[in-house]
Amino acid sequence: MEAWRRFYAYKPISPDELGIITSDKTPVPPEIIDGQYVHLCNDEGEGIPFIHMNQSLYKMVKDFYEVRSLNEITDISSIKRIRKNPEKWQNKVLNIEDADSVNEIVKVLKNSEVYYLGATSYEDLLILTKKDGSEIELQIPPYYPELFTGEGFILGDAVYYSPGREEWLELMDKYFNK
Repeated sequence: MEAWRRFYAYKPISPDELGIITSDKTPVPPEIIDGQYVHLCNDEGEGIPFIHMNQSLYKMVKDFYEVRSLNEITDISSIKRIRKNPEKWQNKVLNIEDADSVNEIVKVLKNSEVYYLGATSYEDLLILTKKDGSEIELQIPPYYPELFTGEGFILGDAVYYSPGREEWLELMDKYFNK
């Protein structure tokens, strides 16, 4: 999985639709798009000046966003951290099944807020397994004690959440520093 992927798609819009998009001033909630943006081009492929994401533009491109919510993080029975280890060509897996530990981790995750996606790699995974066996995948930055690399997670493909730097580092130190 590559967290820093660029996605290009072309969707033709009519001059009338472009007029609606450029005049719309209604914002889109940040938890839906998290700083993602769309470039508009004319028929010759020339860029149209930047337009902030608004409701009309979002309606045109919403099929390209996977919108997920922290409300999905319920009934978690176990958590698995998968850390990429490119030097040894195998991933390191850490399983957490103790109910108190799982509940404490879930509490921190659910108390997160939409946050600015920092310029770090999100190549490790936290896989939250629900009691029904379904899974929720969170992309996280690799964690190294004494080295700050990020403070949150990506849920879905467009929304970055953070519980706060201190809370994130405490969580990593306590449960994932192995």
